[in-house]
Amino acid sequence: MKKSMGLVFIFVCLGAASLARDLNRQSYHVGERASAMAGAFTAMGGDAASSYYNPAGLAVMSKKGISLSASMYQLLIENYHDALDVTMEDGSKIHASMESRTFGTFPSSVIYVLPLDDRPYDSDFHQVLAFSVLVPHYDKYNGSVNRPIGLWAFELKGSLFNEDTTYWAGPSWAVGLGRLRIGASLFALFHISDMRYNLALKTVLTDPSAGDVYFYATRSVERSGFGITMLAQLGAQMDITDHLTLGLSVRTPTFGTFYSNVDILSLNSSYAADAQGNPVSVEQVTDYVDRIETHDVVMNYWLPLKVSIGAAYEVEGSFAVALDLSLHLPQGPYHLFSGKAVYPTEALGQPIIDNDRVLIPDDRRKNSLIVNANVGAEVTLAAGYFLRGGFFTDFSAVDQGFYDVGEEERMDALYLPRLHRFGGTLGVGMSGKRTTTSVNVTYTYGLGSTFSFNNLFGVPGTKTDASAHTITVCLAGSADM
Repeated sequence: MKKSMGLVFIFVCLGAASLARDLNRQSYHVGERASAMAGAFTAMGGDAASSYYNPAGLAVMSKKGISLSASMYQLLIENYHDALDVTMEDGSKIHASMESRTFGTFPSSVIYVLPLDDRPYDSDFHQVLAFSVLVPHYDKYNGSVNRPIGLWAFELKGSLFNEDTTYWAGPSWAVGLGRLRIGASLFALFHISDMRYNLALKTVLTDPSAGDVYFYATRSVERSGFGITMLAQLGAQMDITDHLTLGLSVRTPTFGTFYSNVDILSLNSSYAADAQGNPVSVEQVTDYVDRIETHDVVMNYWLPLKVSIGAAYEVEGSFAVALDLSLHLPQGPYHLFSGKAVYPTEALGQPIIDNDRVLIPDDRRKNSLIVNANVGAEVTLAAGYFLRGGFFTDFSAVDQGFYDVGEEERMDALYLPRLHRFGGTLGVGMSGKRTTTSVNVTYTYGLGSTFSFNNLFGVPGTKTDASAHTITVCLAGSADM
């Protein structure tokens, strides 16, 4: 019975993890021209989304207007292929996988551009202001695992829903100094995180006095978080020739946490019953129903220093090609969520000090150095009609070595896969006298690893394969005002 109860204890404790995901740095591209060119826009201009990629690119814009882009349709598929893959002493195998399939529709950018003068963009002191609302980060997971009773007598059902969205809002300024352009952006970041986690376990125990006993354990956790931080971005572009432009953009780390509000509700239960469903008393099995609620939690949504360099070659009315390299510095360790341990209380309000029933609102992070590449191209098919496309990498920042030091650390990373993504974009655009319209499709394939649940059975929790697919259809346009 002790071995079975060890299984129960570990599985119920899985629900104590905070289960927040922040996997990759450029999963989504914003803007019209920029998103269709796979985000290769550090040295490019002609799109209000330069406020995000390199604010210096705003200086080439000479007309007041508004730019919009939105994800019309998005499909995200994520698989943990061998979440459980254990060979028992009798040779039987326990295997289970997790899959998430979600759909999403959301706006990705709204940008207002206001030139401050009528000078040509390549004249001295041509200045442009912009105000942007962007959604460059969105992550959604809705996975489940179902392992029915088999040779090893336990049944497991679990589900995880997690959705993280970050809104960026702020002003940008750019000035043209002949062939040189410089710019700056200041963004407030509003991060919203919602999570629902449910776990139910049923196992059969043999008690010398009571015979076969069914043990039931459940855990349900709901967490909602909202946080505000800020960062700044500086950029420069230089026209080396009439066709070749070089660009540099530096984005600061976030400036700490300005505001945070987190609510967590945990519902847990444990009881034993005989084959007829009647409650029974069994050694080492504690009957309880707990409700634990806490608001004393801080969410720290932090981003590291980012440096991007780019080169673009453009022949107006014919074609353009661009290449970007971006560096994201390491970060951490730090706490994405942190708070004091909370115990259930008895009828008189006194805490029940039982580490099997405690809620620990803690989520640690350590992110590794990343280098990503973006390549984009645009071809003019006819006057006012464009074909755009590109390729990009989106490597994961998850430092799995930080978690792979012990059982508790690996549990913190069970739902935090290290997925390296590779993507491509293809789109068409149309430009009129005062408006532009474009549609593009982005596909990404991710491969990597996550930690298995094998340690539930006394087997070291090893890394297991994970994969992901994302398809996004984006509609964008702009209008002069």
